[in-house]
Amino acid sequence: MLKQDFEFAAEDGTLLRGHVHLPDDGAASRPTILLTHGFTAWVSMLEPVVNAFVAEGFGVLAYDHRNHGLSDGTPRIDVDPVAQYRDLVVAISAVATVPGLDAERIGLWGTSFAGAHVLAAGTDPRVKAVVSQIPFIAGADTIKEHGGAPALAVMTKMVRDDRAATLGGAEPGRVPLTCRLADRPEGFVMFPDDDTYDYMVDGPYGSPEGWENSFTIASLGRMIDYDVRPFISRISPTPLMILAAPHDTSTPSRLILEAYQSALEPKELVLLEGSHHDFYPGRPASESATAEALRWFKTHL
Repeated sequence: MLKQDFEFAAEDGTLLRGHVHLPDDGAASRPTILLTHGFTAWVSMLEPVVNAFVAEGFGVLAYDHRNHGLSDGTPRIDVDPVAQYRDLVVAISAVATVPGLDAERIGLWGTSFAGAHVLAAGTDPRVKAVVSQIPFIAGADTIKEHGGAPALAVMTKMVRDDRAATLGGAEPGRVPLTCRLADRPEGFVMFPDDDTYDYMVDGPYGSPEGWENSFTIASLGRMIDYDVRPFISRISPTPLMILAAPHDTSTPSRLILEAYQSALEPKELVLLEGSHHDFYPGRPASESATAEALRWFKTHL
């Protein structure tokens, strides 16, 4: 496999960085999979997925979101889903600048938060196939699935108070991403569960250099407002595969299944047993999920 550094400028000039991965087969042009990562993650955590795609003859452009990993942007681990989705659309254009990648055969693969982004960017007619794995669908409804209206009210107040503080000159506030359920401290933690902690902190590949177990409070406000349901019926006629777990709680399966029903043909729903993070490299459902994605891309790219 050939691996080369790659960077491109977002609409606002922020430099986004990652790598282009190509099969070492001498081909002049290959179908391309554009890939990025989920909430507060690094794209390097998905390297086994990238390797599986390249081993089957695909070129892959994989990059870190703004404020994450190799990419520019401050504050660090600050999540702006609308900016991330728009960056992905710019990345579609960037494919044409890379020798060896076929800009006429682009597939999008995204997981969790990026699974939402590929549903939004999949409306771009340059995209020929979409795979959305355990996707985030709608922020406010996801929070209410977890903790009802009181949880949404608590988070909304946190965001409002943080905004007032930063307008007064304070540094952006931060909150923990995850902890083990038995170790839950006083105060807010986004994912106080063993599944998230075991993957993000103690996962099979460890935490990437520069990653930290926190993110900005401002990210919560943007997440609450993010909702990709208006995009889903517009993806057709581009073929769409959604991979989901029947009992996912991180990205509630009810919302995913409702979103799939709203999509138009051609589409396919694949249900695999396991928790949310079981779809990630080194976990039980990962190989099956990647094999299903490869089947979709081989058929449609």
